[in-house]
Amino acid sequence: MKKILFTFFILTSLNSNSQSLNFRAQGKYYTAKENYESRNYDDAIKAINESKELLGGSNYQLQYLHVMAAYKAGKYKEAQIEMNRYFNILDRKEQPKGFSKTVEELTYDETKELTKLIDPIDSNVANQIKEKKRKEEEESKIAEAVKHFKLINCDNDDCLAGTIWVNGKVKCYCDGKGYVIYLNNRYTCKYCKGTGKRDEKVRANCSSCKGKGEIYKYDGDVYLSDYEIEEILRNHKKEIDYYIKN
Repeated sequence: MKKILFTFFILTSLNSNSQSLNFRAQGKYYTAKENYESRNYDDAIKAINESKELLGGSNYQLQYLHVMAAYKAGKYKEAQIEMNRYFNILDRKEQPKGFSKTVEELTYDETKELTKLIDPIDSNVANQIKEKKRKEEEESKIAEAVKHFKLINCDNDDCLAGTIWVNGKVKCYCDGKGYVIYLNNRYTCKYCKGTGKRDEKVRANCSSCKGKGEIYKYDGDVYLSDYEIEEILRNHKKEIDYYIKN
C-alpha cells in the first residue's frame, strides 16, 4: 500500500511539474507575440527559444512565430531552418509539444502567410550565400594583393625629394606693409599693390607622393583597377608596409 501511495505521489508531482513548465512556456509564447507585434524581433526570437526549451520541443504556433520573426529580422538562414522544422512537425517527423487548449490554433490566413514566405526565404538565403562568397573572394584577393606592392621614386617629373615648384605668395619687399615711405610720403608698393604679398615660385609638397618622394606601386599578376588600388592603399597600408619591409 505504501509503495502504491509513493508511486501515486511521484506521478502527481511529475504531472504538476509538467503543467507548470507548460504554463511557463505559454507565458514565453505570449511574450514573444507581444515583442513580434512591437517589431522587437530579436526579443521575440529569444522568448520563442525559451518557450521551446521549457516545452522540450516545439509546435505549430511557435514555429510560425519563429519563422515570421526571423524573416522580419533579416535572419533568413534561421527562418529557413525553422520553416523546415515546421514542415517536419507537419509531416510528423517530429512530435509536436502542444500547449494547453487555451492557446489559439493557427488560422488559415496565418498558415497561408507562412507558406508564402518559402520562396522569399530561400531566395534571400541564396543571395546571402552568394554575397558571403563574394566577400570571401574579395578578402582573399586583397590579402594576396597587399603582398605585391613596392615603393618607387615619385613618377612626377617635376618632383624633387617630395617637393615641386608652384606659384605662391611670399612676403613682399615692403616688409609686408603694402606701402613704402619716400621723402616722408607714403606710396603703395608697386610689387604687391598694397597686399603685402608678392607672387613668387615656391617649393611645396608634391601632390603625387604627398611630399614623401616615393609612391606605392602595385606589381601583382592579378588585375586591379585604379579605384581598387586606392582603396587597398587607404585601408591596408600597415599590411603593405609589413610586406615591403619583410
